[in-house]
Amino acid sequence: MDPRQFKLLADAEFDRALHRKNLKENAVAQLTVPFAGGLFTANPALIAYLSLETDDMVYLEDIYGTPVIANRAQMLEAVREQYRIAMKSWYEEHQSSNRIRRAQNV
Repeated sequence: MDPRQFKLLADAEFDRALHRKNLKENAVAQLTVPFAGGLFTANPALIAYLSLETDDMVYLEDIYGTPVIANRAQMLEAVREQYRIAMKSWYEEHQSSNRIRRAQNV
């Protein structure tokens, strides 16, 4: 590799705040769950509601304000799985960003 390219790489700064903001935006996008003709955001509140509800069928409002009827048990499993996937991915990316340092700090 050309020494000038090394210099350019060494002079490049890593913007940690911007990187973490992008990681969070990606995680939020991964939290979207299509189910029963609606689009939902997997979050602890939805998981808790679906876990505590006793009826087999539930009526929910999706992210666009559309009422949807869904099988509670199937939706709970789909939402839990998507939440697990998104949060694990975000955690792993966040941990890897902790190892990245600015060139001047190396």
